[in-house]
Amino acid sequence: MDNRIRVAVIAFPWPSNVPYKFLTDLIKIINPIAKKIIIITGNTSRINTENKVIFKDLHIHLDHFTNKIPRPIHNFIWILKSIIFQIKGSIELINSRKEYDIVIFYVAHPFFLLILITAKILRKRTLEIITRGSPTYFRNLLNLQSIIIFELLDGISPESPQLINILNLKKYSKKLLPDGARFIDMSKFDMYNNINKRNNIIGFVGRLEKEKGIEQFVEAIPLIFKEIKKVEFYIIGSGSKLTWIRKKCLEYQTELGVEISIIGWVDENLPYILNDIKLVVVPSSSEGLPTIVLESMSCGTPVLATKVGGIPDIIEDNVTGFLMKDNSPYCIALHSIRALEYPGIEKISENGRDVIVRKYSYEACIERYKKIIQFAKRDDL
Repeated sequence: MDNRIRVAVIAFPWPSNVPYKFLTDLIKIINPIAKKIIIITGNTSRINTENKVIFKDLHIHLDHFTNKIPRPIHNFIWILKSIIFQIKGSIELINSRKEYDIVIFYVAHPFFLLILITAKILRKRTLEIITRGSPTYFRNLLNLQSIIIFELLDGISPESPQLINILNLKKYSKKLLPDGARFIDMSKFDMYNNINKRNNIIGFVGRLEKEKGIEQFVEAIPLIFKEIKKVEFYIIGSGSKLTWIRKKCLEYQTELGVEISIIGWVDENLPYILNDIKLVVVPSSSEGLPTIVLESMSCGTPVLATKVGGIPDIIEDNVTGFLMKDNSPYCIALHSIRALEYPGIEKISENGRDVIVRKYSYEACIERYKKIIQFAKRDDL
């Protein structure tokens, strides 16, 4: 008799592909653990999986939204879409209620309160894998909604232990489960190029948005170049700040002669680019546990990051990477120079890679998720 748990996953149909990469990874993790997986989302063609899963595609297509559109919480159409999604998601939960035992909310925040209430009415176990830090917009409103959500949820799995403090989750200690961090494909994100053989290339990889600290990173470039002449910069990603970035970088290239490559978004070639970079800077003002941190460390590329979200859980300053107290241009420049000139950078590269091998392999991730979803069988909830 197959006693494995049947799982329903709720994911908001975001316009970008990144959340679907996360969702694909989650399916790969849960597939050998669960008896059945139901995906309730939209745009499911973006899920890249070889696994046989049942899709409940709600056909809420947001493909026409671009990065020029404000963040979803700022736009009336997005709010309307979120309400429609929650209504249809609730209907799907009701119609499929005999097909699952537990409902997992993943990359769905903050658009799943109604679906959560529906799951509770259906007397299903509920769990959120938390991949976010503190809200940067509508803080009071979202904090209030989070309190309601945390009270209703049966299980809470922060992506990183540091999020327990950031989101004030200690009061829900009985609901806390092992961390729900994803895995890194280390056959892909491998170290092909020793850190000491790399040129002084500093990279930013991510969404080109204000909260990611891209403006401060760009403004730090001339400060770094003033002290280290043999240095290049890679800016990898896409977003609303791209036009501003191109203008500023053109100024620096013309006036200072600094080499800056604006590469755009990459996927398959990212591991090779990370093996060229000597330092990845993550100057975010708010985060969960950024995937680029894990991917960079897996490639033996040291990371310099702000002390936000789950970053301090994986980066110990001067041991597995570098930390800075804030994301001001001066601070980014100061610590970038420190990192590039650090005499033990090869050891930091090795230590960072070892952390990923030990904690974020596919096998280690499956063991964590076995414990996470088995809570659905507990009688003390």
